[in-house]
Amino acid sequence: MDFEAFGLPWATLMTLASGYAGYYVANVGLREHHKTIDITFSTLVFGFFATIVYMLIGLGGSFHPNAAVMAAILSPLGAFGTSIGLGVWWSKIGRKWLEEKLRDGNVSHSNELPSAWASMQRITDTTARQLHVKLTDGTWLKCEDMRAFSGPPIGEAPNGPCVFGGTGDILMYVTHRKIPDGKWKPVVGTLDTEWGYEITYIPAAQVALMDYRRRPASWPPLDAA
Repeated sequence: MDFEAFGLPWATLMTLASGYAGYYVANVGLREHHKTIDITFSTLVFGFFATIVYMLIGLGGSFHPNAAVMAAILSPLGAFGTSIGLGVWWSKIGRKWLEEKLRDGNVSHSNELPSAWASMQRITDTTARQLHVKLTDGTWLKCEDMRAFSGPPIGEAPNGPCVFGGTGDILMYVTHRKIPDGKWKPVVGTLDTEWGYEITYIPAAQVALMDYRRRPASWPPLDAA
């Protein structure tokens, strides 16, 4: 293992570490297609703002001897927190805002993601409600109400209510099954208060089609609709 990087100046290490933390948070689940140059410059962008905070806190501590030690502790923490906070803002608000402005100005209609599958996973301000998956052999699998696997009655299900893998594979809780030319039949034992939850893994190669119903968080609650 090469430890030469640890010989860099403290401010440089702080910039790189904070910058990468911000980049990681901003692109969770979306980094697979990124190239080295994308990672490098994204890290530097987030690290730039972290460095500004680091210098400002350090500058404030230089005006009073008693504050110097506190500033030495708070400046890297503030820089790291700023970078992570910017990453969260970019992931939740910034990227969507920029794409909307580019689309409104007819500059670009692309979101720079490698697939529609990745684009679907990026939208997080929704509540999962129902999932249908058709397998390559014609069998349909369904999770009738995904809320049953994301909260009460006995707590949140592991990996609930579902997981969409980066390669196209799926983890889901199957409540109903339908064979080709057959009828929907309930699956017994998916939710068992004694034995626990039974989850189904579906490799990407076996997925022929998927219908995913989700409710936007901006919609009013069902009891108020």
